[in-house]
Amino acid sequence: MMVFTIAVTEFSCSQNAEVRSSKVSDSTTNASKTQECPYKFLGIPIEGSMDAFAEKLEQKGFKSFLLPSTPGRFFSGVFYEYNVLIALISGQVDEDNLWRVRVVIRGIGNNVSDAINIYMDFRSGLIKQYQYNNKGWILEDRDDIGTLSTYEIQQALDRGTQFQFSIEDPSVTTFNGTYNLYYIVLTLYNDSLETSVTLDYYNPIQSKKLLETVNLERSKDL
Repeated sequence: MMVFTIAVTEFSCSQNAEVRSSKVSDSTTNASKTQECPYKFLGIPIEGSMDAFAEKLEQKGFKSFLLPSTPGRFFSGVFYEYNVLIALISGQVDEDNLWRVRVVIRGIGNNVSDAINIYMDFRSGLIKQYQYNNKGWILEDRDDIGTLSTYEIQQALDRGTQFQFSIEDPSVTTFNGTYNLYYIVLTLYNDSLETSVTLDYYNPIQSKKLLETVNLERSKDL
């Protein structure tokens, strides 16, 4: 197994923005160029305590609910004109602090055509927001659906293939700059019950901390 060491950079989040005005996301500043954290969901910085973030989501109209025996904080509401479930996920470094926001689009079932249309709707919004803003974000489509037909996508999903389109920040890397860490990941996949579309918003700085912790724990076994 490869053991790696990473450096952690700290930022503070203070910039405000709105999601729907720019379709999917609201980041406007590259972390490599300023000391303001650009990692946000619905204008809320993806950092700090789970409770503080949850309170801000509730202020935006999302409703909290419980999932028995499932860690995290959960909400329902409307995002990007879709009914969604939102999960707030902490990291192993500090279970009280937010690391990731997962958005799950509800009501797709096994309708692959609807799932593809929803995936493409979010994908178009992400491209519109990030491709031409000259902020340095990387749009990664190596695992995207490309020009595949609906039938080919269905066959691939049935084989367990996951399609992804992601936004990455080149200023936050691992393996000595080899890999950029995710900010946003759009995913189309099959689970045991239905075809799903999810949108994950990460804080790459927290991701680096998690990787650093894993690296240190693994190194103890050498």
